[in-house]
Amino acid sequence: MKRICSIFVMFLLVGGLFSEASASSTATLSISGVQTPYQLAIPGATNVPIGELSLSATGSDITLKQVFFLLSGSATQNLAKLTVWDGAVKIGEIPAVVFASSGNLAGTTIASTIVTVASGKVLTLKADFSAIPPGVNGGTICVNVKVSGGFSAWGKDTSQNIVYSTSETTFSTQARLISNLALAISATPNPATIGQSVTITVTGASSSA
Repeated sequence: MKRICSIFVMFLLVGGLFSEASASSTATLSISGVQTPYQLAIPGATNVPIGELSLSATGSDITLKQVFFLLSGSATQNLAKLTVWDGAVKIGEIPAVVFASSGNLAGTTIASTIVTVASGKVLTLKADFSAIPPGVNGGTICVNVKVSGGFSAWGKDTSQNIVYSTSETTFSTQARLISNLALAISATPNPATIGQSVTITVTGASSSA
């Protein structure tokens, strides 16, 4: 009888520990877009800031683990890489090939970033752009947080329970690539003598950004 009671008590203890480790978190994680100025970017430019995200937590500080982004616009093919920054530290990135292989909706693993209840967290989105041929028009690149598979981001609270977010942004943080014009430079007269006034003329293909 004592043996049976001991086994029953052990079962209750193990069951209690298991329930505690699997408990759902009461913490919440929210993400919103911070309106930033419309960015003009030169093809081939890197680390161009294109927007900010404001994250807030309730119930517990949350260690952010992953965020999903939707890429859209008329020049998505000219994005080389999207990166996520916490101040001066890069904490995540999505190469263009990953966006292209997933219908332009992809997630990035986040490294060591804590969203606190007291002050939240502001993250910066930056983009690397690929070069475009001379004479080809530029276009827009937009990035938004988007739900994928039921959530847009997730992290862990201080008890290591998973916290999901279904927040989405619609602020359309975006950059517009300036057209890469085919320029021609001429001088009149050419050649010129020392001290002679010279007129420099720059012409390019007619194109809009």
